[in-house]
Amino acid sequence: MKKSKKQKTEKKNAVAVRIIAVLFCLAVFGIILSFFSFRESVQRVETENFKASLREQTRHKLIDAKSLIIELVSSLQETSKALEQYDNIWDPAVRDMLEFSENLNWFDYTAVADLNGDGYDNVGNKFNIADRGYFQSAVQGNTALSDVMPSQIIKGQHVQVYAYPLRTAKQEIRGVILGVINYKTIEAMPGCKGDSENRAIYIANANGDYINYLKKDDAQTEYGENLWEDLGRVTIRDTQLSEIKEKFQKGQAGEFSYSNNGADYHACYMPVEIKDWQLIFVVDDSKVEESVHSIFAIKTENTLITMTCLIVVVLCIV
Repeated sequence: MKKSKKQKTEKKNAVAVRIIAVLFCLAVFGIILSFFSFRESVQRVETENFKASLREQTRHKLIDAKSLIIELVSSLQETSKALEQYDNIWDPAVRDMLEFSENLNWFDYTAVADLNGDGYDNVGNKFNIADRGYFQSAVQGNTALSDVMPSQIIKGQHVQVYAYPLRTAKQEIRGVILGVINYKTIEAMPGCKGDSENRAIYIANANGDYINYLKKDDAQTEYGENLWEDLGRVTIRDTQLSEIKEKFQKGQAGEFSYSNNGADYHACYMPVEIKDWQLIFVVDDSKVEESVHSIFAIKTENTLITMTCLIVVVLCIV
């Protein structure tokens, strides 16, 4: 008995529905697959963009830090030149000049010392710095910068000292002029401070000793006086501490990621090209995740809209 026209039509419709259902499932599977593939792609691209941005920000901070150091040295040079007119560094007019100079820059104190290391600062504190390395270097005609160290004058305070030769009108070295910065002041200086709560900037020498003493509680476990000791307390993910030390000692740039107390960070470091200092810029990795989540949310919304349209089309056909 032959099938009626109605039965044939129903059979064709049933086949069509199955084909559409299969195609729909394949489309949904493809969308889901591309959905997760897209996330991985976004994660990779955003991570690379994040690292590139961090390197660029580090360069800008480096320029700021170096410019500031040059500015401070220039200030000492100008004051040294102005003091050539005085035959005796103990002249009261010299102290007035020091006071005037201190008010024009980031120095907390300015001071002078003779060739024996005996000297005084702009507020009248007297001292002898004959055993200090920066003094010994400056009396040889060099511009010298110290690392952060305990103050000889104010107990419990850490300072950094800039030293420059003090000359006579005949350009004979007769002592040194000094600019002294408290480490609290260093933290506030351009190029030496973080931009927000999730960023931190450190300046350290090849031995890992901090130059600017800057600390962000969320970037380290316990704040110490040495970068290598602090990094020894965190989990470095993509390199070895020994490799970072080696690059520091060679004056090379680099970057690394680390974890601390359940949070992830990425650090980029570059040589300051002054002494053996390196500037380290640390950023919370959560910023990468925030960017990925933002893009992923948009993709999710678009995917849901597409799938809804497909379902509507299928229902209309059926």
